[in-house]
Amino acid sequence: MSNSLHSQCKAACWILAILCVLLVGGCSEEENKVQNDQFYLNLINRSDSKEALSWLTKKAESDVGGGETEYSHKDSIKLIEDLYESGAKKVVAAKIQPSNHPNGGTVEYTDTLIITMPKEALKRNSIFEIAAKNCQPEFEPEKEQGQNYLLMWWD
Repeated sequence: MSNSLHSQCKAACWILAILCVLLVGGCSEEENKVQNDQFYLNLINRSDSKEALSWLTKKAESDVGGGETEYSHKDSIKLIEDLYESGAKKVVAAKIQPSNHPNGGTVEYTDTLIITMPKEALKRNSIFEIAAKNCQPEFEPEKEQGQNYLLMWWD
């Protein structure tokens, strides 16, 4: 399968998964929140998920992002540090995977961050601002809905 087709399939799967979680018909707001939380907890608890800052600082050849929004190792660390400084309780790099580095060898990367949100409104707003500033231009940033987790995803 070509990289382009693989990327398109991957994007379609993610979009379908997120839509299934967000658009479950007939559920109350609280039931949707529980289902959303379970979706994020499943990602957090995968064997290929790690606390983001720890993973980045232990693995020099690692980065965050995807597609047109690929961060350098240094910028990846800065993004995670900014999220923590803004009040994130935890930032998890989910679905970490290897990729061939253009200069040879392999690099680990993730295109999925899951942020455990604080309760305080000012901290939450700051995290939403960082997420909005760093999302891909073609995606609309997630809005405040009292959620426990915030997804940052790149393709």
